[in-house]
Amino acid sequence: MRHAVLFLLASWVATTPCLAAQRQLTLEVLVRQSTEIVVGEVESIRASWGEWPGVGRIVVSDITLRVDESWLRSPADGEATPSSHLVVRVPGGTLADGRQVQVSEMPKFSVGERVLVFARKQGAHHWVTGHAQGKAHVQGRRVVGIPGHAIDRDVLTPTLRRRVARILEQKPTCER
Repeated sequence: MRHAVLFLLASWVATTPCLAAQRQLTLEVLVRQSTEIVVGEVESIRASWGEWPGVGRIVVSDITLRVDESWLRSPADGEATPSSHLVVRVPGGTLADGRQVQVSEMPKFSVGERVLVFARKQGAHHWVTGHAQGKAHVQGRRVVGIPGHAIDRDVLTPTLRRRVARILEQKPTCER
């Protein structure tokens, strides 16, 4: 038993750097891996203990977005309406008692922030696709790019929406 625990611990330590090194995704890969793509405002952030698929129990944050534009919604979630919401989950956050867990390469959200989010339904929750690359800040009619991410430079929102629509038109149904 002791050898099994040591082996598992050694395996975890050996793979930890791989989790922190995020490769740059293309916009096409980000779109194809998502079941939801929305523009909206962060209404609330609630941290609690939860499950992170493939990792286990960890502090997670549920981000409630008021959806203003829906570029892709899964049939179960329906079309966006002016009052629709989407809750996305990310690993990490600050619990009510002040304890905090930070996970590198994960997107950070702020209440009141306007964002473009690529998300994927996994189990009972929507998770941000591509970790930090699946969230972009929106200023006015512009999506703010980040070097090294799928959206690596600023682009007008309507222009990006057309690019996403073209990718979705080519998306095979078996990948959804």
